[in-house]
Order: sequence, then C-alpha cells, then structure tokens
Amino acid sequence: MPIKVAVISTVAAVSAVFPKWIREAIPDAVVYSLLDEYLVTEFQRTNNFTPNCLSRLHAVLTSADRTDADAIIVTCSTMSPGVELFRPLIAKHLLTIDGAMLRRAGEIGDKITLIGTAPSAVNPAAETLRREAAEREAKLDLEVVIVDDALFGAGPAYDIEARNRAIVERASKVRERDVIILGQASMAVLAEPVKKATGIEVLTSPGCCLEELKRILGA
Repeated sequence: MPIKVAVISTVAAVSAVFPKWIREAIPDAVVYSLLDEYLVTEFQRTNNFTPNCLSRLHAVLTSADRTDADAIIVTCSTMSPGVELFRPLIAKHLLTIDGAMLRRAGEIGDKITLIGTAPSAVNPAAETLRREAAEREAKLDLEVVIVDDALFGAGPAYDIEARNRAIVERASKVRERDVIILGQASMAVLAEPVKKATGIEVLTSPGCCLEELKRILGA
C-alpha cells in the first residue's frame, strides 16, 4: 500500500511544490493537499493566534485527520505553535515543517544563525531554539537575521529572485557558526548557494521534515 500524506499549507506556492518534494523522497506516495491562505493572513494582521485563527487551524487539522492519510504535515512555520496546541486532539502522525529542523540544529551545535524574511515565522522558531537549549542546559549563541520581505514587492509583483539574491548575499556575511537555518520552506532552494557562500552546514525545513516523515513511516 502506498504511503499517504495530508499536507496543510497557507501559501499557494508551497502547496504547489510540496507534493513534488514528498514524491521525490517517497516515490509512490499519495498526497492530499489542503490550502488555507487566510490562516497566515489573519495571524500576520494581528500578530497573534486569534480565536478565529485557532478555529480555522483546528478545522483544517481535523479535516486532514479524517482522511486516510498516514501522516499530516503543516508546512507553515508561523502555524507551528498553534499546531502544538491541538496535537493531543489529532490521531495521526502530525509533523510541523520546522520541528525536525530545529531539533537537528541543536544537535549540530550551539552557534546557530537563523535567517528568514517573515518575523511571524522566524520569531517562534527562535523561541523554540531557546527553549530547547534551556531544556538541555546548553549555552545557545543564536543570531537571528531578518531580510525584509517588504523590499521585494507584494502579490503578483513580488520579486522572488531578488529576495533569493538578497538572502544569499546576507548569508555570505555569516562567519564562525555551527549551522545556518533557512527558516521558511520557500527558502529551501537556497541551501546549496548559501552553503557554497559560507562553507557552513545549512538546514532547511522541508529536507529535515521529509527525513523525519520517512523515519516515522518506515519509508
């Protein structure tokens, strides 16, 4: 029987490419895609999990849980703290996009640079790194780098190539770190350019998430 995965996304571009990434990792996988762009729009408008945002998140998680999927992946880092609230209510394997990546970073070392363009995604990841470091009594040296997304336009005019160049250029200035985290799924394509520019190990959320998926499901 093929492995079945339900993928919840809040960005159309990620929703379009994530099934491809899953099938590259697990060639015979069946993927169910669920997209709710308003989830992240609501969060960014208020910078908080409003009752409406939590209600919608619970609804889409429940919808995924009612499929015959073997696992559920939530591809939006901004939603990760909210997902944890509902984890006890979900019967299936439930993966956040950044959970495995953040754990892996802590295993590599304590000098970590976290790069992103959306504070709503980067800030929760930074808090998770600090919490996990405190739990293992490690002295975390965390550098957080925000490349301002507003510089690259919005909607159809958004210049993703300019964004990518800016991220690589900023990353090239990073020195003497154990690991660089690219904090959003859409930045995964920059792993090799950033590693080439810095000589530092680079982690991306899709890569780490899919490794965890394969491990959990025995794929």
